[in-house]
Amino acid sequence: MLTCCLLEIGEEELLQFANAVGRLLGHARAEVDVSWEVLQNCLKELEMSLEELQQQATNMHCFYSSTTVEEKLKTVYYDSEICEVLLCIDVLDIHLQELFGRDGVPGPLPRPNFWKELQEYLARKINGRIPPDEMPLPRLHEKLTDLFDHANSCMGDWFNADSSKTARYQTALDKYYFRKLDVIKSDIFIL
Repeated sequence: MLTCCLLEIGEEELLQFANAVGRLLGHARAEVDVSWEVLQNCLKELEMSLEELQQQATNMHCFYSSTTVEEKLKTVYYDSEICEVLLCIDVLDIHLQELFGRDGVPGPLPRPNFWKELQEYLARKINGRIPPDEMPLPRLHEKLTDLFDHANSCMGDWFNADSSKTARYQTALDKYYFRKLDVIKSDIFIL
């Protein structure tokens, strides 16, 4: 390929190429030397050998590639988003029970900006990932249905027959606060 390209260029270009090759190879060698020195300094600071660093690189690769991209996205995004929506529905349910009363006794009338305060509370609780226009209960149920369809899941995966939380819900709830880290890990894995 190089020979073919060299035949197509003129004598002047060939001389320029010949002059540049030596300079470019010298520059590449200098970059290799600098990179090698940086690597040696890092190994010295970390108190590691080159073999240990290679083992850590292998471990990191195994850590990021332990599951396929599709499974990563499913567990990182869907379970977390379902948990998010269920948390919102739970908070809304509690506030609606207070608003409409329990045991047939109506609650106090809501304050004038009750809905706005409730949206702000929900946004703080879930770090603002569900926009206010998606917070009304019917919209949350639609979103939950869509997420169940995408994740091949159903309400039975999240709640037992006695309305207690399943292990999947509890796991998603425990991991919910690490969601940002999981998303970053997933993005790194994809790259």
